[in-house]
Amino acid sequence: MQLFISHSSRDREWELVQKRVEAAGFKAYLAEHDLQPGRPLNDKIQEEIESSDAVVVVLTSNAAASAIVRDEIGYALGKGKLVVALVTPDVARDPTKLGMLNGLEYIPFDIDNPQDGLLALTDWANDLSRQKQQALQQAQFLMFEAQQTQLQSQQARLQATTVDLARAQAQADAATMVLVLVGALLVVVVLSSGSK
Repeated sequence: MQLFISHSSRDREWELVQKRVEAAGFKAYLAEHDLQPGRPLNDKIQEEIESSDAVVVVLTSNAAASAIVRDEIGYALGKGKLVVALVTPDVARDPTKLGMLNGLEYIPFDIDNPQDGLLALTDWANDLSRQKQQALQQAQFLMFEAQQTQLQSQQARLQATTVDLARAQAQADAATMVLVLVGALLVVVVLSSGSK
């Protein structure tokens, strides 16, 4: 499972988030770790948001003031991606800094004591991973059932075709027997008329 980490380049807190996400067994995507010289940055970021399972925003005062972070949040929400914010106390005190995330539940993230926030993030990511795994298993089960139904339908058609072929063969055999009998009768008639 990949989590896109949205953050301000002025902050270093994202390093804690990245380490925690990766220690939990998930992939943390950070644009600055994926250098693609010559490629438009917006294209790269949008593609990675779309391919990520969720977006985690490290929402500090710097991030709240960042046009890039706001664009990433807006793009993710527009694509229907799950966006989870780690919100520092100073941002939590001023709801206007939450921007488009105002009204959405977030994870409190105290930079001086980050463990509670990181633990909550890990728990959330594990829950999301389990939900995705269950949804995948359910989809696979439904696909298996659909394939079984299709196979049963094909078998029924094959059996019907086999019955039709057996009937046709029986009719052909009966017609052949009639022809043989008619032929035998003709031979008898010809032989008996020739012996008179």
